[in-house]
Amino acid sequence: MNKFLKIGIVALAAIVAAGSAFAQEVKPDYKWFAGPTIGGAFGNDGLSLGLNGGYEVNKYLRLEGTYDHVFNSGPWSIDNLAGNLVGQYRIPRTLVTPYALVGMGYQFQNGINQGVWNVGGGLRVDLSPRVDMDVRYRYVQGMWNQTNTNMVTVGSTIKF
Repeated sequence: MNKFLKIGIVALAAIVAAGSAFAQEVKPDYKWFAGPTIGGAFGNDGLSLGLNGGYEVNKYLRLEGTYDHVFNSGPWSIDNLAGNLVGQYRIPRTLVTPYALVGMGYQFQNGINQGVWNVGGGLRVDLSPRVDMDVRYRYVQGMWNQTNTNMVTVGSTIKF
């Protein structure tokens, strides 16, 4: 687990650095977004590193794609790809946007490849006009193998 802790610290430092690099620029109404994530996959007991990105259709709806690579202390790892619909509502006069998501995708795991669906929710907080901090929970369920994972991640989203 010590190796995973070191990877996690380096990844978290990269997330903070990426957010800081873009925090100075101010431009209204960004629609595209992308950013790194780090977290844990419970049920598989692994460290998760990932990316998400997408397009904000309007102030209530986002379309996003996610990629997660789950490192495990055992001899295997998991790769998840998913497309999600994200319903969101920014709380008036705050920097906080709670959201719910639902989506489908595909999972690659040492020869056991399968379709997956996921549901979840989270909270985004504006750090600047171009950078959000994102904390989310997702339940990921396999369609054929009936494996499931509870994922909790923290990320930084850069808007452009």
